[in-house]
Amino acid sequence: MTKSFVLPAFPKFERTYLRNLFFVTMTDYEKEIPVVVAFPRNIIHNSLSEVLHKAEMKQIRIAETEKYSCVTSFFSGMFEDKFGNEEFVLVPSKKVLSYNEVPEMSSNSIVKEVIKAIKSEKYDFIFANFANAESVSRTGDLKNTIKACEILDKHLGKIAEYVLAEDGVLFIVGDSGSAEEVFNIKTGTLDKQNSNNNVPFIIIQEKLFGVSGNVGDSPDDDLSLLPKSGVLGDVAPTILKVLGIDKPEEMTGKSLL
Repeated sequence: MTKSFVLPAFPKFERTYLRNLFFVTMTDYEKEIPVVVAFPRNIIHNSLSEVLHKAEMKQIRIAETEKYSCVTSFFSGMFEDKFGNEEFVLVPSKKVLSYNEVPEMSSNSIVKEVIKAIKSEKYDFIFANFANAESVSRTGDLKNTIKACEILDKHLGKIAEYVLAEDGVLFIVGDSGSAEEVFNIKTGTLDKQNSNNNVPFIIIQEKLFGVSGNVGDSPDDDLSLLPKSGVLGDVAPTILKVLGIDKPEEMTGKSLL
């Protein structure tokens, strides 16, 4: 729609080109359009992806359509282009009216791509996004949100086996605790919104077996009973510390190790 107003040549339908038009968009959603942006995109320099690139680590990022931007521009600090040593794998999301109809979503295909990447031994860093826990939780369907998490748990277990077999390290983290908070225990209602509920951050590595985090062990292996420790901004510094890479000054978080 914006293009129909601002481009001199527009082939989609007939319209009168308006000259001397001052056109403002809320965000810069496409390059090279003659508009003024009210809220320009905040480019983040020295994101985790960029730091890994500078360390000459080859990356592959895998996601389905629903969360593809999370492993591409978002993970790259809002840069649209590749830094140069990344590969992107897009797995099509299933075409359904609501994702609670298919709580597994495209996770079966994603785990296959992850295992293929591990076996290839071509990559130093593999980043995969599993969309089903959050996407199904947003439907407010508690039963199928639980099913989505059970499916995801099996997939992560399989990935962990392959990572450990290659003497690697696996980081598991969520960016939103909405799946854990579908049922609001305070109001007794279902919550479909994004949540600032705590999320787990789990590191799996052979040499870390038996080592507790900075808040100790969780009672009965229930992570929800652990006190809050750290913020999402601490994830990248922690990963860099494990990889033996210095944290750039732009990262204000701290390593949790």
